[in-house]
Amino acid sequence: MGKLLLNTWLALPLCWVQAQDISGTIQGKITDGQGEALQGINVGLRGTTFGSPTEENGFYRIKNVNPGNYTLVVSGIGFEGQRQEVVLDAAKTVDHDFSLGESPQLLQTVEVTGRREQAYRLKLSNSLAI
Repeated sequence: MGKLLLNTWLALPLCWVQAQDISGTIQGKITDGQGEALQGINVGLRGTTFGSPTEENGFYRIKNVNPGNYTLVVSGIGFEGQRQEVVLDAAKTVDHDFSLGESPQLLQTVEVTGRREQAYRLKLSNSLAI
């Protein structure tokens, strides 16, 4: 019994190291239509918590991803988003570059108005009573 316990205890670190070796990496570069690097663009794997923003040079890297099929989603304010199917094999690195076009959609316009009064009396409350 003691020998079995000892052998199991010694084999556990080997299983942990082997499990770490199967994860892969997805990386690439995001540019605009003129080939300029885009910083702060969100890159993520749909349906997971894996993701990364692009760095100053437009590069992104998503590490420690288990092998499988994923949808890579790229989005950023002012740019049209893109999606790309990705197949990641064990212990591999997959490169996916994207060129994003500017989005013709604008953010909603916000108009702020004010009034000048000497005595302001609030007739309705904006807070909830708890």
